[in-house]
Amino acid sequence: MASPAAAEITFNIEEPAEASVRSGIGLISGWAVSEIGIVSVEAFIDGESLGPVPYGSERGDVAAAFPGIPDALHSGWGMKWAY
Repeated sequence: MASPAAAEITFNIEEPAEASVRSGIGLISGWAVSEIGIVSVEAFIDGESLGPVPYGSERGDVAAAFPGIPDALHSGWGMKWAY
């Protein structure tokens, strides 16, 4: 039996910005879309899981950029993190 093709996932990490240095409490956030849907998001820092991240916040900008992808409007994810 043939294996199903892997789904393509398009995502962006907005916070923390690439190559930034953080301390204290900050936000880890971004968005993710896939034609077959996103079930959950998990964040990692330096290879260590931070656990599941709340997913499904409204992102009108992402919906406008990906009008053909179901649930693109609810593609945001984010959580506070104590660095």
